[in-house]
Amino acid sequence: MTKSYDLYGFTLDTIEIVARKLEVVLEVQFERRNSSFLSEYYVSGKSNGENFQLLFNRNDEDEDAEGEAYWHEPEFKSYPVILRVNKTNRSKELQEIILKSHLPGVILLRANDVG
Repeated sequence: MTKSYDLYGFTLDTIEIVARKLEVVLEVQFERRNSSFLSEYYVSGKSNGENFQLLFNRNDEDEDAEGEAYWHEPEFKSYPVILRVNKTNRSKELQEIILKSHLPGVILLRANDVG
C-alpha cells in the first residue's frame, strides 16, 4: 500500500495556536516535546503508523557548519512553522482538511508517495 509523506507550511509563527487548531480539525491530540535537534515540537500518532510532527522550521538551538541557525526545511524559510504528515494512506483527505482549516498562510509545500 502506498504511504504519503506530506509537508505543510504556516506563516503564523505561534506554534501553540497552530497545534490547537490542528487538534480540532484533525481530531488528534498533540504532545509537546523538546529535543536538541527539533527544539520545541508537537507530535501525534505512532512512529510505526500515521503520525504528525509540528515544529518550528528554524532551530536556534542548533547551528549549521557556518554557525547559522539550522533550518529543517531551508527551501521554505518563509514558513516559520511546518507540519510533517508521515506514513499516511489518506493524504488527499488530510490535504482538504488542513488547507480548509483557515489557519493563516497554510500551504502544502510537498507531497511524496512511497511504496
